[in-house]
Amino acid sequence: MIIVDNFIDGDLLEGFNNPQLWRGQVLKYRWYDKGEPVNHFEKFIQHAAKWLQIFDKHEGFEYWVLVNRENDASPWHIDTDELHKEDRPSNSTIFYGYPHNMWGGMLEFACEDSKSEVERFAPTFNRLIFNSDPQREHRVTRIWTGERMSLIFSGWDTKPKLFADKDEVTWAEIKEKLNDVSNTY
Repeated sequence: MIIVDNFIDGDLLEGFNNPQLWRGQVLKYRWYDKGEPVNHFEKFIQHAAKWLQIFDKHEGFEYWVLVNRENDASPWHIDTDELHKEDRPSNSTIFYGYPHNMWGGMLEFACEDSKSEVERFAPTFNRLIFNSDPQREHRVTRIWTGERMSLIFSGWDTKPKLFADKDEVTWAEIKEKLNDVSNTY
């Protein structure tokens, strides 16, 4: 685990200072193939992955934006290809690039199977958290007040099957495909 506060500055940080930028990406999963960045999130991923020395180790990066609001939380989970749960990334990174005002929304990583012991990280503005163990369960605790905006990206050695047909998939499309699969059994 690598935690870096005050990770970026200048134009790269200033470019995230627009809540509409974040809100416009919610419920979309994207694939960045390491080519020329097409948006501010991909510019950041390129910068962060090179800084972490993982850029050249992967075929590309899956990324998504979460905007969690009051009473939101996420259950314990492991990051996977949403359609092929057995496929997992090599690592994952979360970045808090918007100066949110909130209480709660802690990122927790389980230290053992019972989850009675956890590592807990506050969603501090301009903080980057790199997790090199994709098998490690994690969650976001309840947000009591405010809003939490985060960019998450995962390094993949081969492009996830989720992106076989296109490089952007919405949550609605994923749910539809999952429903189609469950109806065949």
